[in-house]
Amino acid sequence: MSSTGESLITTVLEDVPVEKSGKYFFSCQVKLVNVAPGCMWHKVIINALLKSNRTRNAGTKRCMAQMPQMTPEDGWVDIEGDIQVDQDTTKMTIQVSSDADVKYEVDEPELSQIVVNENWKEQANRRIDKIRKGDITINVDISDEFDPSKVVIKVKQLSHSFPWGTCVKAGALFGTSAADKAYTAFFLKHFKWATFENSMKWRFMTPTEGKTVFSTVDRALDVLIPNGIKVRGHCIAWGKSTKVPVWLRSGDAKRVEEAVSKRIDELADHYQGVFAHYDVCNEQLHGDWYEQKTKDPHYIDQMFLKSAAQDDTVDLCLNDYDVCSKGIFTSAYRRQGLSMVERGVPVSYLGIQSHMGCYPDVDLLTKRLQILAETGIPLFITELDVRQEDIELRAQGYEDILRLYFSHPSVHGIIIWGFWKENISYETAALAEGKKNIKWNQAGEKVHHLWTKEWQTTEKLRPQNKEESFEFRGFFGEYELNLEYDGETQWTHSFSLEEGKDVNIDVNV
Repeated sequence: MSSTGESLITTVLEDVPVEKSGKYFFSCQVKLVNVAPGCMWHKVIINALLKSNRTRNAGTKRCMAQMPQMTPEDGWVDIEGDIQVDQDTTKMTIQVSSDADVKYEVDEPELSQIVVNENWKEQANRRIDKIRKGDITINVDISDEFDPSKVVIKVKQLSHSFPWGTCVKAGALFGTSAADKAYTAFFLKHFKWATFENSMKWRFMTPTEGKTVFSTVDRALDVLIPNGIKVRGHCIAWGKSTKVPVWLRSGDAKRVEEAVSKRIDELADHYQGVFAHYDVCNEQLHGDWYEQKTKDPHYIDQMFLKSAAQDDTVDLCLNDYDVCSKGIFTSAYRRQGLSMVERGVPVSYLGIQSHMGCYPDVDLLTKRLQILAETGIPLFITELDVRQEDIELRAQGYEDILRLYFSHPSVHGIIIWGFWKENISYETAALAEGKKNIKWNQAGEKVHHLWTKEWQTTEKLRPQNKEESFEFRGFFGEYELNLEYDGETQWTHSFSLEEGKDVNIDVNV
């Protein structure tokens, strides 16, 4: 290893030959020796310098990983990251750096190539069959007076137990315009979970200190809850300074703690038992405003603990970006989740935003999911979008990432970040179009096909004998069975197929 001294950059691997367009995974251990005066903690950064035959300087710098909020008390910390090098890259140098006046040690640097998995889709389909389905057995007993050839048993899945939803504009759900009504009708037809894009955020609910406005969220919930929609509360607080309510930004530690406590109390008093999830402190790996203000490096723990004490019906989540769509914060998120669980913090889910600014790379995503799953904490995809101008690429990108996520045993739900071109953060991620008559576009049709055809169970059974049993696998969810004789329905039966509970139904004709 070589060190550049004052620049606090340590070269740990130098001019390593790489394959053009190759995918690589890097890991090392870093230990801080000190914290600079006046600082709570520091960030360690892993950069790659990509060199080609035409490169005359140090090479193109690309960030592989960041580990924020490190202190000497943490000891040796595992830092990992990945990269796909450029098409003309021939060599790669990897460097570690931190803030000025910070000393650190690096150990066990290791670089390995990520092998491209050409069979990932077939493997994913096998996992889906294994983890998202259960066994259904239909035992048919037909009396002598009936002809088996006229008996038809239709089994239809009505809904999925796997959470599938989208973020929504709260105001549009109770709006009176034709566009609002079309938006709401389309949403209710195709989704079972919702996240309010902005209306639940603290700075919007309480723009003025002491004056919390519940009406927008309340009116939207009046549409969602009666229709059986489960809702994620996004979010109680947000760690970035620009996302903190303006009236709170100049407050001292006591005022901040009192305001946070009141925020949690107000939500619990007003929405007890309403929300399925809360994102407790949004994007905390990217913003430590509350920790700095309170001078408590574990202040987020108190947010979780108080939220759990005030409403024990809701699951409490972390929520962050660049933890799976990119590998920059993947190992940092793993560390955050593990450390919070070790401290007894009730983290129900690791929320993975998944804003895909480029085409999803299944090999890199698989590696990142593996790292996050090491926490043992369930994963929930909270803000998925695939931003592609080319509609065909967008369609394939959504299909690939949904198939990968749905096939992973640690993923417990998927929320996309909007669907309608007229009401979405990025039009290049839209799945539906039209002003008053909203329809799936090409990408939306692909997504819709997955959830309503490929990943939905429908069976039509025709007995050939007086006594016969039919066995098949179905996706977990709610079902309806219809027994028809000579074209007319004779009996209807509803049932649920749950994980770990196979279904056995006797049908007597």
